[in-house]
Amino acid sequence: MDNQEFSDLAQLWQSTPASPPPALEQCIQRHRKQRLGLFAGIAIETLIMLLVSAWFVLALFEPAPLVTQLWLGFGCVWGASMYTLVNRSRITSLRILKNQQLSQALEAHQQLLRQEIWRWDLSIKATLLFALVLVLFILVQYAMSSVFLSNGLLGLLVVAILLPVFKAKKRRAGEVLKTLSE
Repeated sequence: MDNQEFSDLAQLWQSTPASPPPALEQCIQRHRKQRLGLFAGIAIETLIMLLVSAWFVLALFEPAPLVTQLWLGFGCVWGASMYTLVNRSRITSLRILKNQQLSQALEAHQQLLRQEIWRWDLSIKATLLFALVLVLFILVQYAMSSVFLSNGLLGLLVVAILLPVFKAKKRRAGEVLKTLSE
């Protein structure tokens, strides 16, 4: 290889744009998908909150058992607080996705992952609270009517299935954050 070829090769090497490392490229793709998920989550939870709130208002104006009214009231308060906290975090993540140059900002990826971990942690704690109140609701209904309601048990089954899913998603986000921090 003569000097001219070596010089051409060096110039070519310096002129090629540096591509982001593979882990960073995977994060960029992950956060693009996450953006759609954030919008979908906000839309679905808004619809659910409107439906539960309407159901609660109907239960207040129609003759419904007090236990049902209390359960729906708890569902509205619990749902509204979760809705507010989780969607505030989602909006923060959307702002980070919108305002940052993700291909260059490792800190932005770490911020997004911290927000995601916080949301999963909050979901786990709120689901445990929901399960506790659901058990209380089932016990009160059983004490009042001596009939075990299968729909309450079905609700507990759904909660029991959701908790490991939430924990796995939180753990996976934590692993990605740990990998990114190294």
